[in-house]
Order: sequence, then structure tokens, then C-alpha cells
Amino acid sequence: MFLIISSDHSQSEVTRFSNLPSDFKQMLGGTYSVAGQEDRTDAKLIENAEIIFANNDRAALIYIFNSPEREDATRNDILEFLKKRVDVDLIFYREDSKFQVIQVLGNGSCCGPEDIKTFFVGKEKLYPNAVERLEGLMTGDKWGDIVISMREGCSMNQEFKPAREGDEILHGDHAGLNSSDSLVPLLIWGPTIQPNKKDGQWNTFRAVDIAPTIATIFKDTHPKADGQSLEEIFIDAK
Repeated sequence: MFLIISSDHSQSEVTRFSNLPSDFKQMLGGTYSVAGQEDRTDAKLIENAEIIFANNDRAALIYIFNSPEREDATRNDILEFLKKRVDVDLIFYREDSKFQVIQVLGNGSCCGPEDIKTFFVGKEKLYPNAVERLEGLMTGDKWGDIVISMREGCSMNQEFKPAREGDEILHGDHAGLNSSDSLVPLLIWGPTIQPNKKDGQWNTFRAVDIAPTIATIFKDTHPKADGQSLEEIFIDAK
């Protein structure tokens, strides 16, 4: 008998509600036709929007749909707005077929733009598997022209908006790239699993590693798995 316990995501503590979606629409709506989450049932507005701001709790995808000759100017207007936000941590966008990142430092200055593979070197503990996760998103058909990861503690989830200004917020939320949003426990128990084997003694696993690890338990392989089997947790790995 084997027992495997994990989670689909973790949660970071939310201490501040962000008005970013409404502020974005208010600031850029005078120049562009902007649609947000609240407009998703307005087919005409969505169809004619030059910018769509699609957010979840702690991240957002921004899509630009205006004419090619205006695309660069539109992107620059959006970036200039986002770079002034203290609730934004990371901004991603594509330029000359490369994926760039800007970090908003929160003191009125920014770091970057810089290639994501260069930026995340040495930052693996702060942003676990960030490059792999971003590349998976970027190669998909849902990747926005600009992507935002919020600063830790900030959420755009309306449920966390305090009833009164100054009210304390203490809730959990997720979807950002920081470690608090990214790391989950993995517990594996079974007759061929090494006892008291902790993650400090081996590389941090990824969710895609679970399927090939289960295959190894049954002495098989997983032909379609993207991850790697955690071979080092097994007794015969000593």
C-alpha cells in the first residue's frame, strides 16, 4: 500500500486588496477601448476592444488587439502605467521573439527589461520554477501580450476588498509566481520509500513529477509525462 498526499496549489497571505483592474480601465480607457472581467458578457465590447484585461486573483493577462502600427505605442502606454504600481511585482512581455521581464521595485524605480532566463538566475527560491512555468504559458495559445504577477500580499480578488477603508485583511490567495504561491507539500508513504526522507536532501519536486513517480512505484514508465520520477526517495536508491 502506498499513500501520496500533495496539493494543487499553495496560498500566500493577503494583506492588501488591489484596485488594479479598475484603475487600469480608468487610466487607459480614455485613450483605448478597454474590456475587463466585468465586461465578459458584453459581446460587442469584447469584440471591439483594443485592450482586454483578464485577471485572476494575483495575476493578469493583457491582450492588445488594435492595429499593428499602434501596437508598440499601446504596449508602451500599458508598461508605463504598470511600472508605477506598487502592487505589481513582475511584468512580462515579448519583444523581438524574446520574453522580457521588468521588476517593479516599489520605490518608484524598476529593474529591467531583462531576458527571463537571465533575470531568474539565482532567484529560484523566490520564484520556484518560474522559467519553466512561464515558458509553458508563453508557448500556449492563451499567453497575453503582457502578463503581470502581483506583489506578495496583494490580491485583485473582490472578496478580499474590505468593507471599510483601513479594515484588516488576513486571507490566503494564489496565482502569483512568488514562493508562497508556488510551493506545496509532498508526502509519500509506502514499503519501498525511504523513511524520513525530506526535501532538504533532494531537489524540490514539481507537480509534473508525481505521475512518473507513481509509474516507478509500479515498476513502469509514464510515456507522456513531462516530469521526472523522484528516484532518490526509493529504498533501492541508497
